[in-house]
Amino acid sequence: AGLFFLKHAEAVEKDVSAREVHQMLLLSLQWLSGSITRSQP
Repeated sequence: AGLFFLKHAEAVEKDVSAREVHQMLLLSLQWLSGSITRSQP
């Protein structure tokens, strides 16, 4: 999965600006941290 994500990210970077990629990463981190927080008792 990690290798596939890296290859996909390289292809996306060619079409998407660095700012949009950075924004998507921030949103992903926020979603992950939110999911982890909700899963804790």
